Amino acid sequence: MRAARRHSNTQEAAVVESHRARANPTGASRRSGGRLSRSHPSPRARRAPRCLRLSVAAAALLLVGAARAQGPLPVLRSNATTIDVEDGGLLREDHWVVLPDVPLDVYHARRSSASKRVTFRSDVDSLSFDVEPGREYDFVVLLEGRVECRTRISTRRASCRPVDPAVALDAPIPFELASDGKIHVRARIGGSEPLDLMFDTGADTVVLYDSGLAKVGGLRFDGTIENAGLGGRAVRRTSSDNALAVGHLRWDHELVMHVERDADAADGILGYEVFEDRVVEIDFDRRELRIHARLPASVAGHSRHALRRAGTLTAVEATLIAGGASVTDWLILDTGAASSLQLAHAFALRHGLLERLEPLGRSFASGVGPERVENVVALLPTLRFGGVDLARVPVHVVADAADDHVANGLIGIEVLARFHAVLDYPGGEVYLKPGAAWDAPFEAPRLAWSTTRKVAVVGALAATFAALVALLVRRRSRIARARPRA
Repeated sequence: MRAARRHSNTQEAAVVESHRARANPTGASRRSGGRLSRSHPSPRARRAPRCLRLSVAAAALLLVGAARAQGPLPVLRSNATTIDVEDGGLLREDHWVVLPDVPLDVYHARRSSASKRVTFRSDVDSLSFDVEPGREYDFVVLLEGRVECRTRISTRRASCRPVDPAVALDAPIPFELASDGKIHVRARIGGSEPLDLMFDTGADTVVLYDSGLAKVGGLRFDGTIENAGLGGRAVRRTSSDNALAVGHLRWDHELVMHVERDADAADGILGYEVFEDRVVEIDFDRRELRIHARLPASVAGHSRHALRRAGTLTAVEATLIAGGASVTDWLILDTGAASSLQLAHAFALRHGLLERLEPLGRSFASGVGPERVENVVALLPTLRFGGVDLARVPVHVVADAADDHVANGLIGIEVLARFHAVLDYPGGEVYLKPGAAWDAPFEAPRLAWSTTRKVAVVGALAATFAALVALLVRRRSRIARARPRA
């Protein structure tokens, strides 16, 4: 699940804050499984009276005028509406989308506790800022030489920190592997009662379902996001500037999105971007998370693999071996996926995988999107991942290319839970070591009933019922004959 644009509708300032989808959880695909979404005004904004719309517009003009009174803003020339952003050395291609109708568009920089350089690169120009944490930097994108688009870089989002300074950052955070097999942690938003959040490396946003929203109480919604993931797209409400606590750690200024359907057996999702500037250690054997400021010594004995950006998410190389052929490509690491391995239809078709796999049947899956997705279920003879070969791995291949929500596919929790994993997000690497049960047989996947199977079962039930009726008739006939006549 990935979130797309956020639209602020507050009356106090005519500011539209963009929580951009560099990709999609999981919107329309840009590159490497990424998503791009068009802006949608919130329902409240559509219903706003004309006097309010005029007051907001006036506030925007005052805001821009005040900034110009302080001196001319830096200008970035561009003939295209998509712009590359290099944030602290990380290049995000086609990441920024210029929207001329937005009074002030805000780019939220990646979390950092140190100064860094942020560069916007258009098709004809570039503009760099040396930024400090907790600051804001304004400039103008001059589109096609005539349209001024006011833009802001915000570095307010900060790294997590211990609530109690006496507690170490890397103190363990216990988690549960619930009935869905996923990682569940205890959290709070604001002064809420405890929340059950599913830690999802395949999501970039903090999400609340209806149950979580009820526990948080007075969450103030001030914008919307066009959110896309497994099962399609939907426009959803967002709340900005929230305090978040997970275990002994705390964040400020976090965006929270409301998903109006419970896509998991939890109160919501903890997206991985809250740890984007940290090293995340996942110990499935001990069932605990540890968050590090730098790579821990515990990675000794692990195999090291590169992490590549796939839109807003991260992917690792894996090799699929079947029918005497092998395919090596980048698959998204997704602890929020209940399956072992999911492949995009286009990817499987491109590599001729379907005819080389052992078919098992069909399945249906659902996520944060409004629709169910049908999959072809098969067995992959060998998956080479994390320095070992996993045998007879169940694979769910999206049945219709229109339902593909990632470029290649993803590695789910049934595979990842077999490893001790250390995700070095700042360093762009993942360290993997087989756990105690890495070579245990995979459980048989749940299959949907095919039409043929349904007809066969219904036929068998009908035949059984007919036989029972015939038996009952014969028994009554015998009883009637055996009765003495008067």
